[in-house]
Amino acid sequence: MSRTNAYDLVIIGGGIAGSSLACSMAKAGARVLLLESKIEFRDRVRGEILCRGSRTLRDALLSNGDRDVSGRSYACDQNRFYTIIRTVTGWLREFFLVTGPSADARRAHALPLIGQDKTRVPDLVFSGPDSPLAPDARARLFGEDVAPA
Repeated sequence: MSRTNAYDLVIIGGGIAGSSLACSMAKAGARVLLLESKIEFRDRVRGEILCRGSRTLRDALLSNGDRDVSGRSYACDQNRFYTIIRTVTGWLREFFLVTGPSADARRAHALPLIGQDKTRVPDLVFSGPDSPLAPDARARLFGEDVAPA
C-alpha cells in the first residue's frame, strides 16, 4: 500500500498560537492542516492565553497593531524572561551539582541561612521572572552576604 503525505505539518488547535503558526508556515510554503474543534470562540479562554509570551504578544498587538513592532517587543520580553530563567538555573546547578571541598563548605554555610530565610532562593514559580532579580540575589543564595561563623 502506498501512502503519500498530504501535509508537511498538522497543527492541533486554532487559537492565537496555532493560527499564527499555521499562517507563518503556509506563507513559507509548507502544506499545513489546522485542526480545531470549534467553529467560533466566544469569550473563551484558550490555552495559549495562559502562556505569558502569548499575552505579551497579544497586548503589544492590541496597543499598537504594528506586527513588526509587536514582534520585536515580544522577542525582547522573551529574551529577558529566559535570561533570568537561565541565570537562576545556572546558579542552582552550581549550588547543588558542583562537587568538592569548597562546594561542600559553601553549601554547609548557605543551607542553614536558607533554612532561616526562604527568600534567599530566587522563587521564579511564585514571584515570576517578571520580577527583576535583585543585584544581590546570587550572593544571598550562596550566603556570600554573611561572613562564615
